Parts: sequence; structure tokens; C-alpha cells
Amino acid sequence: MGLSMSITLTPLHPTIGVKIGGCDLSQPLSDKAFQALLDAYYRYSMVLIRGQQLTAEAQRLFRR
Repeated sequence: MGLSMSITLTPLHPTIGVKIGGCDLSQPLSDKAFQALLDAYYRYSMVLIRGQQLTAEAQRLFRR
């Protein structure tokens, strides 16, 4: 069900955008980690996750 991750959220602006750290999208996400990313998207409307090295297959799996 995925590796344990310590996800951090750093708001980029008071009304929109958040930088997400502590997650490796090339690895399977736990349900809890995925929900944290989804909640951040709904709250901030835009997410920035830097430093990801995703294959086409990993991108396909993440978007599900």
C-alpha cells in the first residue's frame, strides 16, 4: 500500500498555491498520503511538487 512518507505543505501565497515536500511520486502512495495530496489540491487549487523523476508509466499510475 505504499511507503511511509512525511508530507509537508508550504503555502506559496495566502490564497493560492502550495509547495509539497516529503513525497516521492515514483513510489506507490498510501491512501493517507494520496488523500493529503488531494486535500492540498482542493484547498490551494495549485500544487508544486519539485524534484520528481517519473517515468511515463509512473505518471500514468499517479494520475489515477
